[in-house]
Amino acid sequence: MWDATRECLSLSSAINIEEALNQFRAYYRANFAFKSRLFDGIGDVLDHYSSWPMVVLSNKSEAFARPLLEKLGVAHHFSDIHGAEAFKKQKPDPLPLRSICKKFGFSPERTVIIGDTPNDILCANHAGTKSCGALYGYSEKNRLIECNPSWTVNSARELIGLFSSRQT
Repeated sequence: MWDATRECLSLSSAINIEEALNQFRAYYRANFAFKSRLFDGIGDVLDHYSSWPMVVLSNKSEAFARPLLEKLGVAHHFSDIHGAEAFKKQKPDPLPLRSICKKFGFSPERTVIIGDTPNDILCANHAGTKSCGALYGYSEKNRLIECNPSWTVNSARELIGLFSSRQT
């Protein structure tokens, strides 16, 4: 579980941290996909690049990341799904992305991380890979652009055809 969650809970001495974390995990496990949906066009993007090896690298716990992708019907598109606990460090540290590149034999120079948070773009920058800032995502556009992604897109559908095997 994210250390900040534990830190926030520890601000009140009246709270049993482990009990609160267990309650949160139980609630989240039962409701994690309640309002979750794919961004418009993601299914088309995944179909378009289906012959390419794709891996999910999330700072969300794998206990939630994998079931969410399964519930959304897209887990089968990915060669692997890595959550927060998969590596000693998390994005924006380059360790997870470099480890994935090594595991799958991906050349960092020919790897692209597509993300909608500064941590995604910074991870790519630190790992020596390319990045694509998904400006349609959750982060403020300017914050994402300030991280200097290799490309930016305003909609998921703009990803279709953006990359070719010669470019990446």
